[in-house]
Amino acid sequence: MRQLNSHLRVVKTKLAKLGVNQGPINSKVILNLDFIRNNLSTIIYGQAIVEGVSATFLDTEEILEKGSSKNVDFNDTLTILNLKNAWKYVLDEDTVRCGINFNVLANIAGFVNDRQISYPDQIRSTKVLIGGSTYTPPIPVKENVIRDINEIINVKNNKVVNKAIIYYVTYVRHKSFLMETKELH
Repeated sequence: MRQLNSHLRVVKTKLAKLGVNQGPINSKVILNLDFIRNNLSTIIYGQAIVEGVSATFLDTEEILEKGSSKNVDFNDTLTILNLKNAWKYVLDEDTVRCGINFNVLANIAGFVNDRQISYPDQIRSTKVLIGGSTYTPPIPVKENVIRDINEIINVKNNKVVNKAIIYYVTYVRHKSFLMETKELH
């Protein structure tokens, strides 16, 4: 038992060095998590529409509950289920405690694109298109992506929501992770 406790202390120390907080989650964060959980069908439906999925809200709810709908094709069903899995990961208490970093974002990309592209959690290594634009983002370099994420996260005196918006705008422009095969050149 003494060895186990000693090993547990070593693991907790390593996790702390990686920035993983084992303490309680802030009550405002818990309220936000509850809000998301209570509105998850609506959130996923909205995201699915943005992704070009042909499903009604009721179809989306059926897929989230039963895993399929006779009214929705396989690829659209897969997109909805992948969004569900990504949200499950995002809403997990350990993920929340970990905070945002490159690995968390790579995992989210992996869940969103699972079974749709090879290596969905890896930095993009091919050209992509951005709909409605002639801009073609350069192929990202992992070290630069990590640096950019860390710079956004570490900005002092900036609200979390502002950091999220800055990251989102940066991500949309750079397309660090490949999202679905329809983006390929």
